[in-house]
Amino acid sequence: MLVQPLLVHDPVLHVHDPLLVSGRPSAEALPERPRLHPWCRLVRDGHRCLVEHGGTVVTLEGRAVGALLPRLFPLLDGTRTVDELVTELGVPVAPAVEHALSLLDANRLLLEGRDAPTAEVGLRAAAAYACAFGRRTTEDAAVRRLEEASVAIVGSGRSATVVAAQLEELGVGTVVGIPVDTDAGDAFVVAAPAAHEVSSLAELNARALAAGAAWLQLLPFDGRVTIAGPLFLPGGSACRTCFVTRRGACSGYEEDFDVVEREPHEARPPAPLTAIAAGLAAIIALRWIATGDPTLPGRFYAIESGAVLRLTHAHALRVPRCRACGAPERAVPSPWFEESS
Repeated sequence: MLVQPLLVHDPVLHVHDPLLVSGRPSAEALPERPRLHPWCRLVRDGHRCLVEHGGTVVTLEGRAVGALLPRLFPLLDGTRTVDELVTELGVPVAPAVEHALSLLDANRLLLEGRDAPTAEVGLRAAAAYACAFGRRTTEDAAVRRLEEASVAIVGSGRSATVVAAQLEELGVGTVVGIPVDTDAGDAFVVAAPAAHEVSSLAELNARALAAGAAWLQLLPFDGRVTIAGPLFLPGGSACRTCFVTRRGACSGYEEDFDVVEREPHEARPPAPLTAIAAGLAAIIALRWIATGDPTLPGRFYAIESGAVLRLTHAHALRVPRCRACGAPERAVPSPWFEESS
C-alpha cells in the first residue's frame, strides 16, 4: 500500500503552521458545501486520525484530533456551507474549522455537496465516481447530465450489447443501438463494431468531424489486444484516420497494414474478455458524459491478453497532414522535411 503520511501536529489549532501556509487553498476556494470523499475511511488511533483514500493515508495528529475532528467529520455530508459548519461547531473555532477543511481539500479529500434530492442508488454511485477525480462539476450536475444523456451504441459487435446494458445500469437516460451506417443525431456515439464492420468507422469519423461531435470506439479483439478508445474530439484530439495512420506506422508491416486490416477476424473472444472491454468503454463514456473529463480525448487503452494479462494506455497524436481532419495548406512541414524541387 502506498502511504503518503502528512504529519501535522495540532493541524487545526495552529493556523499558521508553515507546512500548511505554503500553497494551501483559502477558505474561499473550498467547496461551497464540503463533503468528505465517499471512499474515505476514518480511523481513530489515540491522538491520531488516519484518513485513507485510494491507498493514500493522511495522518492528523494533535490535541484538535480529539477535540474537534470527531465533531467535524460527521457534518461533512455536503448539506452545510462552511459558515453553517462554523455556526454549528461554534464561531470561536472558525479558524480551526477552515484550517482542517483546507488540509483535507489540499489532499483532494473533499467534494462539492448536493443540492438535489437523492437519485437512484446506481445513478448516484456513478456520478460520485465520475466526480471523484477532479472538481469539474458537482455530483448533482453529473446526475443531471447522465439522466439527460442520449447514447447511441453503433455496431453489432458482441461488446455492443454489454456496453448498452452497463450504461443503462449506470443511469444514462437513453441508450439505443443503431447500425454503423446510421446517423446518430445528437446522441453520444459508442462504436462497438463487429470485425466486418470496422471499415465503416471511416464514414462514422467523417460524420463526426463534420458535426464536431465527440465519439468513442471499442474495437474487437484481434487475438492479442482489445482496444478501448480513443475518445475522438474533433479539433481537440486525433481523429479516427489519425489513429489508424499512427497504428499502421507502428505495426511493423506498415506497407501492408491497409491490406491486412481489410480482412476481418473470424474468431470470437471469450465472454469474460468481452465483458472487461465493454466495462472499460462504459467507464470512459461515463466520465465523459458526466464531467467532460479532459484527460480522455486522444487516449486509448489496450487490454493485452498474452501470457500476462495487463492494461496499457497511450495517446494518439494528431497527424498534421491527416487527409480527414488535417489542413494540408496550413500545416507546417517538419524541420527535417526536404522540399522537392
